[in-house]
Amino acid sequence: MLEAVQYLEKNVENRELFQQLLLQLQKDFLMATQLEVFVQVDTAAEMVNELYRQLLRLVETDVSKFSSLFYRIDISEVVVEELQLRGLDLEAYLQALTIIILKREWQKICFRNKL
Repeated sequence: MLEAVQYLEKNVENRELFQQLLLQLQKDFLMATQLEVFVQVDTAAEMVNELYRQLLRLVETDVSKFSSLFYRIDISEVVVEELQLRGLDLEAYLQALTIIILKREWQKICFRNKL
């Protein structure tokens, strides 16, 4: 989790860009899972913890929505399968997915803002 927080703190220094990232996560989660999430997030650590918590909730309650989320965010099936083949425990697996999701969502923000 520390890696994901450090990634955000290093790359998302601007508060406006942080808000855009937050809105992108909210939009993709809502469209893929019909869940409103990330409502009370103000820091990188809170964003990472909430993302991890929501991924855990999805994997425990609705695997189809969990899969839909990757499609919506545009995470390659190959990447997800490679993680699964590593034989990680659930916590390590979700931590790895957290950083992958944040990086992909950040790419969208960078592209949109021509960064």
